[in-house]
Amino acid sequence: MLLAVVMVLVSLPLAFIVGLASQKGSICAVAAVQELLDRRRPRQGVAILACSAWVLAVTVPLAWLLPRSTLAVSLPVDLPLLAGAFVFGMGAAVNRGCAFSTVTRLGGGDLSYLAAAAGLAGGLGLLALWRGLAREVPAPDRTSVLAEPHPWSLLLVAALLVAGTALLVRLVPRPGLAQRPGAGRAGTPFAATAVIRVAGGTLYALHGPLECTPP
Repeated sequence: MLLAVVMVLVSLPLAFIVGLASQKGSICAVAAVQELLDRRRPRQGVAILACSAWVLAVTVPLAWLLPRSTLAVSLPVDLPLLAGAFVFGMGAAVNRGCAFSTVTRLGGGDLSYLAAAAGLAGGLGLLALWRGLAREVPAPDRTSVLAEPHPWSLLLVAALLVAGTALLVRLVPRPGLAQRPGAGRAGTPFAATAVIRVAGGTLYALHGPLECTPP
């Protein structure tokens, strides 16, 4: 009981931090690809890559400390999965964002995305009706090589932490550039992305992956 209370007290502030930072930053790969194609700028993609390194640096040590932590499962690539991915891709193209960014915009007060909630409920309803899709995922026959701490895994976590920090530092504008119009807040979205990844990675280690999109 005490552990459950502690989990709630830790998770609620982290969820609030993720929601607040989502209004400034983004972990949407769709938006990152759009920026790369339209503006020829990979900054958002690099920010996601850097923060993914931070997630690994956070979740792996927490998985060592929490032996009952949940690992993400893998689904076989078959026709239902491909059909679902195609429909998801069409929705992402229409919304110009993934499921996470769509929910973020809805939480920010943009009611034009309200239909996404109805679509999510409808999809879950179809999943419950079509038992062929609701099959059990077989347990993996081997554990992750990072499941237990080893000297090389400690070095890997340290290297990921250094790499993530170095990439984030490159994304932060230099003090001399802050005087230019519009440059003063240039680093804010990427700092917010880092906050999302670190807080979201901690939630992942505590509760497992989100159902809408990988952390």
